[in-house]
Amino acid sequence: MASRLDRQTPTPKTFLQTEAGRPRLAAGLGNSMRDWCNGAGLPQCTSHGLRKACARRLAEAGAIPHEIMAVAGHETLAEVERYTNKKRNALGLPTKRCSGFCGSP
Repeated sequence: MASRLDRQTPTPKTFLQTEAGRPRLAAGLGNSMRDWCNGAGLPQCTSHGLRKACARRLAEAGAIPHEIMAVAGHETLAEVERYTNKKRNALGLPTKRCSGFCGSP
């Protein structure tokens, strides 16, 4: 894999781009997500709902808020905690990695 990556020509591409290689706009991504969900037979799903489900499942698996932020793209701890703390508490999981181990309650 390293040798293949070494042969790649670096390009200024964004992570999410259109089929034409241009950066995606937020609305365009939302429209594509709608098409993809519909195509998968999941018309009830939304990008927001999938993002929330991803955050919740990461919390259920024991990920801490900063880890969830990195995956789900949340900009503040308050955002990710709103999605996950209630679920983590219901599962009896700590909301901080050091809970119970670092002298914190």
